[in-house]
Amino acid sequence: MKRSFVALFFAGLLVAAPSTALASKIGKSMGNLRWGMSDTEVTSVVKNALKKEYNAKLKKASGGKKAAIKSEYKRRLKAFQRSHVDLEGRSRWDSTSAADEYTHGNDESMMVLEGDSSDNYYFFIEGRLWKWVRTMPSHSFGSFAKFSKSIKKKFGKGHKKSGQMTGGTSESYQFLEFLDRSNRMRAVDKTSAHGEYALVFEEMATVRNLSALRMNTPKRSKARRSSVASRSSKPDRSTTLRSARGNSKKRRSIFADEGGDESESAYQARKKKVEKDRKRKQRAMFERKQDAKKGKVLDELEGIDDDDPLSGMR
Repeated sequence: MKRSFVALFFAGLLVAAPSTALASKIGKSMGNLRWGMSDTEVTSVVKNALKKEYNAKLKKASGGKKAAIKSEYKRRLKAFQRSHVDLEGRSRWDSTSAADEYTHGNDESMMVLEGDSSDNYYFFIEGRLWKWVRTMPSHSFGSFAKFSKSIKKKFGKGHKKSGQMTGGTSESYQFLEFLDRSNRMRAVDKTSAHGEYALVFEEMATVRNLSALRMNTPKRSKARRSSVASRSSKPDRSTTLRSARGNSKKRRSIFADEGGDESESAYQARKKKVEKDRKRKQRAMFERKQDAKKGKVLDELEGIDDDDPLSGMR
């Protein structure tokens, strides 16, 4: 059973992989995903992968089972399309292993494709795909040594390390790390905290620039992470205003959870930046909606392919 799961797991990493012989093992394992994709483009990739998966199931199914398979396909696709979440304060994912991979308040967002044998998380920063995480239950592989052995067969020896992920928690894990010029892949043991293993694919250009991209949110402590879903990380504006009224020359910050003080000029500059970011996000949201409308029209014009049982479905 474990052997078949492993085969299915790695097959899932190779959906329509690029044909170039120069592509790295990490790049090939990402299939049609490309760093910098928008959420609309990622949705198209996921939709095609789901169609391929469920067409294979339909070919093996008989009679009444086909309707159930088509219904499941539609349900999973719709759930993925609705999963987009802007990480701007709190999220239901803050108490899960996904919280290790993102921060709040830094123009980050996420989409999730849940499944029986694995879950896939797609992370965006400033509207660009920069990270893909696949998690699977630990019982599917057994020990981390066995999981690592499976990974090494595909990616090579790797580098054994331990430490924190690139997100907003202080949790530390042991992992195997693989690098090439453009990508980083880590096989992470999250069994002690979450009972699962994870493969974390990241764009190295973004990893190297994270300190500049994540200016607003400090790391969440373990204690805070357990209850963060019930609280907002937005600053207490009334406290900030009272402080400002008490002493107009006193340094202040528009982000109440930041440790340092700011001069008046720095405060005004940051305030303008926040307003600029807000307008940009509104524009990006409008463009996503317009892209979605265009995609819907194109899908309706595709027509029906008799050789494709899922053709024409949305």
